[in-house]
Amino acid sequence: MNESSPTVSLQIRNPFGNNITGALFGSGIQDRDRVYRAIFDSMFQFMGVLTPGGQVVDVNRSALNFAAIDRGAVLGHFAWETPWFAHDSSARLRLREAIKRAANGDFLRYEEEIIGASSARAPIDLSIKPVRDASSRVILLIAEGRDITESRVAREALRDSQQRFQMLFDHTSIGLATIEP
Repeated sequence: MNESSPTVSLQIRNPFGNNITGALFGSGIQDRDRVYRAIFDSMFQFMGVLTPGGQVVDVNRSALNFAAIDRGAVLGHFAWETPWFAHDSSARLRLREAIKRAANGDFLRYEEEIIGASSARAPIDLSIKPVRDASSRVILLIAEGRDITESRVAREALRDSQQRFQMLFDHTSIGLATIEP
């Protein structure tokens, strides 16, 4: 349960192969941490960093704001025990199994519903991607959830429209035809 946090080394190279990491992030660890936090917390989608065992290492501001919680409320907890999945034991089981598969090296993607503050629900496109070290060992998992509320509403509206059209077409007393250009 108490896994040590892996160290991830990042090098950014320009198109000529030169290492420009220091120029972008500064030379100190504090500079790199500040840039990492700024990038991670500015993302609109819900992001989390997990151990291969499923414990939360980090979570971004968008996910925290959705649930109206502080980072400390979830760090070190198993992802399936966090507030976003508290509403549904089946969702917790699906997440636990997805994390297990991602820890074995698979990329997972599926739709899930999460819960936020005031019981707000959001359908998300959830993906879990393994991060490997130099020896190809999975050292971290990146979980990303994109809110798909708008696309789901649009899909349902299209389905409803198609059903109404089909009902009208099937039950009209006069002849109808469709003409394709």
